[in-house]
Amino acid sequence: MTIPNSRSGRAGTSAGTPLGSGPLKTNKGVDYIAHAAAMALGGGLNLYLALALGHDRTTDQGSIDLLGAAGKWLKERREYLEWTTDFSDVGIVLGTAESDDLVRAGGPLSYGQEVVALETSLRKAGYLPCRLLNCPNQQRWDEIPVTIRTLIIPDRVNLSSAEGEKVGRFLERGGKVLAFGRGAGLARSDEAPKVADAFDVASAGYLDSAGYDGIGLEWKEKPASLKPPLLLVRPKSANVLLWGNVQPEGSLPVLASNRVGRGTAHFSTVTESAFSEAPEVLDYFWEAAIGEPIWRVAEDPGRYFVTLR
Repeated sequence: MTIPNSRSGRAGTSAGTPLGSGPLKTNKGVDYIAHAAAMALGGGLNLYLALALGHDRTTDQGSIDLLGAAGKWLKERREYLEWTTDFSDVGIVLGTAESDDLVRAGGPLSYGQEVVALETSLRKAGYLPCRLLNCPNQQRWDEIPVTIRTLIIPDRVNLSSAEGEKVGRFLERGGKVLAFGRGAGLARSDEAPKVADAFDVASAGYLDSAGYDGIGLEWKEKPASLKPPLLLVRPKSANVLLWGNVQPEGSLPVLASNRVGRGTAHFSTVTESAFSEAPEVLDYFWEAAIGEPIWRVAEDPGRYFVTLR
């Protein structure tokens, strides 16, 4: 993280300024850095501070004050920061990277945009996600962290049989799972979608997308639409939490849940990308499948406060 100012985004930087104009002046007060540091470090991010000189090699005193305030804040809280461990309450399961594509499991590199969008939506809603991925020289997923309460299975994944069994044991012990689209197969996301027994629905494959533009919803007394594709399913003992309307098919399940052992398996018949124009519906999915957020950010004039549940 860098300390931004009004013109350049970095404290005291002189890029793009006339010669002899001196350093740019920051528009942030010293109280800003405490909130910025708390937000960055509280979210498990690294904190970077940078200072660039003006053309005349001078510095802005306001930027220097910000750096001094950051050092003071960090020194006072050093004993609380050292030896801490990562905390996440939601795991995004990606499985194992393909031998010919070590960057992203279950799909090409461009799929990373969808994963980042999931993480952004979860953080905005007050959850702390992490990725569960086996990829040589990058990350290894041995066990599900004990702090995880819900696993998210995206549409494109590559779960080995051992990883699918991990998810099953997590459910049996009382965890929650939310699978999108082909992720409900708890295996490799092939072209033909499959749904694992844990979700207790009968799948008839994709609804022909040539016959409809989207899945209609009545959301808080306002119309909303989710993008195709849609998996056609018939609940067995699963409970449908949200219905959508597709003409001429009529009402079709969009979100269903099923008890598995002490846990709950949630299944979205649309992919995570379907919510690009209806983010408020995705927020409902998070609350239904995860529960109350572990933290909230409330805005007060000029300040942000992190409230832990």
